[in-house]
Amino acid sequence: MVPCDSVYNCILGRPTLVALGAVPSTIHLKMKYHNDEDGEVTIEADMV
Repeated sequence: MVPCDSVYNCILGRPTLVALGAVPSTIHLKMKYHNDEDGEVTIEADMV
């Protein structure tokens, strides 16, 4: 571990994406997955 600021909130690996059934889009900075409570969930990021 190196104490430094990171541009990432979290890093999800391929096994996690498969378990979530997630569809990540690095071009659009979005990730969609299905949730039992809310249906389709979209997570968006920005490049600020």
